[in-house]
Amino acid sequence: MNPEFLRESSAIADFFSPPYTVIGESDKKAGDLVEELYQGVSGAVYRVPLEIAELLKLTNNAFHALKIGFANEMGRLCERLELDAHQLMQLVCADTKLNISSAYMRPGFAFGGSCLPKDLRSITFHSHRLGVGTPILDSILLSNQRQIEAARLRVHDLGVKRIAILGLSFKADTDDLRESPVIGLIQELWRDGLHLSVYDPNVHLEEMTGDHREYMRCQLPQISEIYCRTLDQAISQSEAVILAQNHPELLAAIKNLPSHIAVLDLVKIHPIEQWSGYAFCLVAPIQPSESSKVPCSPSTTSTAAVVAFSTRVRNSRLTEYAFCQPNSNPRISQTDT
Repeated sequence: MNPEFLRESSAIADFFSPPYTVIGESDKKAGDLVEELYQGVSGAVYRVPLEIAELLKLTNNAFHALKIGFANEMGRLCERLELDAHQLMQLVCADTKLNISSAYMRPGFAFGGSCLPKDLRSITFHSHRLGVGTPILDSILLSNQRQIEAARLRVHDLGVKRIAILGLSFKADTDDLRESPVIGLIQELWRDGLHLSVYDPNVHLEEMTGDHREYMRCQLPQISEIYCRTLDQAISQSEAVILAQNHPELLAAIKNLPSHIAVLDLVKIHPIEQWSGYAFCLVAPIQPSESSKVPCSPSTTSTAAVVAFSTRVRNSRLTEYAFCQPNSNPRISQTDT
């Protein structure tokens, strides 16, 4: 199938000058036939599984609707503050490094840190104080919490009791623990009665002082019981590992795990070729080939919507788990690595 991205009143121009052409193929022969129809059309060609092509059309339009709704919410706030909403949004769009880019557009674990949650609460609080409704902004933290709950459910799907959590701060290469989503996950798993061990190469409990130490004491009063000084200590008695940071030391440890230890991957390890013998659900954007006409391999462009679950499998075969919702059953397919 071939999703169209044509707008009313500009459909012909959109057809001959598309952002890209997407071909959903059931097999290579079918995809070749469809690609021949677009030989004279400019732009990159992406060949993907049928289901990705079907969902892409809806995803793009949902994203467009989200952008319009977000801009309108900021417009209502600016109107109440007697500010120029168009000038504000022009500056938002001028940032093509983070704002209008592929940054933050890879499905994965929840966000955290000292900026995003705080500033989101600030803008919604002042909007409500001014009587401006912001339902889209109001829903973001709730959605973020759902990602933590989805990870918790995936842990329980493993059916094990002893879990090593690699990574504690909200991202790699920092010791900033403020609103780290990993802390929220630890709180839930601790209440569930699981035996946890935690390690982060950048967090040193004995060096914490002041507000930083107090924050940790309030959020995880049991931290002294579960925190490990070394990576080996954290994983030595574990039945499963949660990879919560893309840190070189932690990635190296994942490669050397015994075959019986399952891995819950929250950071989307790739490229998959480096992890032969493991089943990682790859959550990454599809990249065009150099010629823009060479098909992308379906086996390397599979995506999942919530949390990537991985475990070592036999005979070096790759099992892909596609989770659409936390409570849905995974659709499983197997392809040779």
